[in-house]
Amino acid sequence: VTQCSMASIGFSSLVGTALRVTREEDCGASAEFTDGAPNTLAPVGAGTIQGVHIQNVRRLPLGERVTRTMTYQGTLALDGEREIFFQPGDVITCAVIGGGPGGYIAAIRAAQLGKKTVLVEKRDLGGTCLNRGCIPTKALLHSAERYQQLSGAKALGITLGEYSFQYKKMAKRKDKVVKQLRSGVENLVAGHGADLVRAEAVLTGPHTFRAGEEEFEAERIILAAGSVPAAIPVPGTDKPGVLNSDGVLALEECPESVVIIGGGVIGVEFATLFRDLGKPVTIVEMLPSILYGNDSDVCRTMTELLTDRGVTIHTGAKVLEIRDGLTCVFEKEGQKLTAEGAVVILATGRKPDTAALGLEAAGVATERGFVLVDDELRTTVPH
Repeated sequence: VTQCSMASIGFSSLVGTALRVTREEDCGASAEFTDGAPNTLAPVGAGTIQGVHIQNVRRLPLGERVTRTMTYQGTLALDGEREIFFQPGDVITCAVIGGGPGGYIAAIRAAQLGKKTVLVEKRDLGGTCLNRGCIPTKALLHSAERYQQLSGAKALGITLGEYSFQYKKMAKRKDKVVKQLRSGVENLVAGHGADLVRAEAVLTGPHTFRAGEEEFEAERIILAAGSVPAAIPVPGTDKPGVLNSDGVLALEECPESVVIIGGGVIGVEFATLFRDLGKPVTIVEMLPSILYGNDSDVCRTMTELLTDRGVTIHTGAKVLEIRDGLTCVFEKEGQKLTAEGAVVILATGRKPDTAALGLEAAGVATERGFVLVDDELRTTVPH
């Protein structure tokens, strides 16, 4: 007996929640359903049960009476660690590679349109934004902002005793927020009938890809692989204590001082976070201003705000190396200057996460890692 929630066992439409699925000696499989709407029973014929996924999930206590029992003769394909196991050779209508905001929403929409949809994600659903970017950063910023506001309480006639922050607890709260939102995304994907495969996908042809140890074939493939932190060709970036954004968000202790290489949105967010917690912060930016490329009023205002809070900003500065002791050496206006920190944060942008995707095998053209598309976001392989 295998416990799972499931719908669509070889039928074109089957709505409800399965309590249990039993593999029998004759390879038949019986599934018990409840909470089901009227079903369109259109069996695909004898053979293989095509998959297992969650739809209209409502978990019931074992032993509660069910309203419908159905039996389908065939080969049951289940995997104890995943929600779905496709038999080799199954053709999927739509495969989505990448479970970030672009990928999981595309998978949900394809499933809503009745497509047999597989979503492949090598890490956590929600992608960078939810797990290693926007959401965890905002959670930490919210805690830091509340802490910083306490410094102005006296001017408002509020008397406080001694207060401090515990970064480890801030980090735990951040993780809790991320986990809760990620769980919501997982339920959305499963509830709409898209099947999740937790593995790294590698394209092996225009219609085929490998995920883990399995081979898949899909009529159409959507690429939503996302991005990863970009490195810079500077000596010393591999030293302990030199972190990218993923490393910063994994910290459980607050660094006593911070040097940030890069004054874009990522660098400015981290500068705000650690300065609000009272730590010395230095930004080293190669371009003429922080947040370069945004409206000049925004760049000027943020420069003034950060400077007033005590952040040291060097623009037009080229980083030369990071020495032992986490000393950042940079050149500005012909002079060599240094900045030291307990950590050095590389906030030098992001790049496409396509290096290991196997795009060449599929015939998909790229430029510097970016997938080339037309006005309708179709690659050089239209499907």
